[in-house]
Amino acid sequence: MLLPLLLAANPIFTDTFTADPAPIVDGDTCYVITTEDENDGTPGQWLIMNHWRAYSSKNMKDWTYHGRIMDWSTYAWGKSDSWASQVVKGADGKFYHYTTLVGRGDLGYGCRCTGVAVSDTPIG
Repeated sequence: MLLPLLLAANPIFTDTFTADPAPIVDGDTCYVITTEDENDGTPGQWLIMNHWRAYSSKNMKDWTYHGRIMDWSTYAWGKSDSWASQVVKGADGKFYHYTTLVGRGDLGYGCRCTGVAVSDTPIG
């Protein structure tokens, strides 16, 4: 049996540099939560990721940008660095956004802390 050739753009989001894509399907919609790397190419500069962005698609071809949905300051104990995350749907129907970010100094110098945010939608 021959399978059709499928072509896709890589990367799928070209409006800005995104990293760490985390997909979740809910109903007939695929949502992708990404970090946004704001590194401008300055020599010696490393990743600068302060926000999470959200996209959705019903056909995996046409994507809708939902904007920046959160940043590290969403967490009262956060200090910087919005790293890779994942959204999961709980048995209660709510969506849980798990992530790692740098916490404030009183939590330990440079600590990588795990946080969870809760919403009624994958992009809430």
